[in-house]
Parts: sequence; structure tokens; C-alpha cells
Amino acid sequence: MPSGILHPSDGEASMLGFSPWKRQKEFKRQFSIVMGQKNQLWWDLPASESFELISLFTK
Repeated sequence: MPSGILHPSDGEASMLGFSPWKRQKEFKRQFSIVMGQKNQLWWDLPASESFELISLFTK
């Protein structure tokens, strides 16, 4: 929800003073998001180490 991909089903939510699901340019400039599929991660490693391994294979 904080990235704006999911919309709240009820109530309000704000992040950095913006409504994330409105996807305003000013809001998008203030954060980054890393997306991937679950099968890209090794089950026995933290996500950060999985990303390090993936980066070795993509160089």
C-alpha cells in the first residue's frame, strides 16, 4: 500500500504527505521500490543476499 500499488478498501492512508494510490510525480520521486517474483529469492537467504547473488549473475 505505501507504494501505491494497492488501494485501501476503507479509510485513508498517507505516505510522505501524499495519497500513494494517486501516484503523483512528486511522490514517486521520493521513494524507490524493488519488485520481483518469489521464485527469484533463495528460501534460506535474506532478501538482501538473494539480490546480491542475482546481481552477480546479471553482470
